[in-house]
Amino acid sequence: MGKDKKEQLIKKAVQLFLKHGYEKTSMRDLAKSVGIQAPGIYYHFKSKQDILYQINQESWQKYNELILKEAKKLNTPEEKIKLYIHNMILYQFELGETTLILDDSMPIKYVRERRIQEREVFSFLRDTLKELAQTKGLQNAMDPTVGAFTLYAMVARIYRWYNPKGRISLEELADQMIQFFFNGFYGNKSCQEIK
Repeated sequence: MGKDKKEQLIKKAVQLFLKHGYEKTSMRDLAKSVGIQAPGIYYHFKSKQDILYQINQESWQKYNELILKEAKKLNTPEEKIKLYIHNMILYQFELGETTLILDDSMPIKYVRERRIQEREVFSFLRDTLKELAQTKGLQNAMDPTVGAFTLYAMVARIYRWYNPKGRISLEELADQMIQFFFNGFYGNKSCQEIK
């Protein structure tokens, strides 16, 4: 029962943080939304910041499992980047509203670990792009740091504009973004020439 209530509190917190913002959502509002007295929340969480921390940790765990761990298992840097793009797109729609909380309504000062986690992602992308340029013998490849930031920005906010019920499926979107990224990264050489 306790675990169910904790999960219910997290789901309601996501909804309330989206609707009212993190700062304007009170513990009393959250308690009322799940039908308990405000002090009952403190059985599950130390503070509102603790709830936000939990949301971030669960999100990072899913991200790590679905994207980073899976990509690191692959042999070639090109396959790692393809998996990153593909799974990053799927991840955003799997997390749904939680993605919005972590990106938009949360003051970063409350989740300092997020910056550390983002650095890990950028390091992975930068190192993979360096390896890709070396293995493909690209002399004038995009700077790996610029490439890493570009790649991250390209797929990080798809949930803001992409409609899963629209004319392009998630798979088609991922394929087009993969092609778009590699065409830019490889520069004048076509993707066919590089293979």
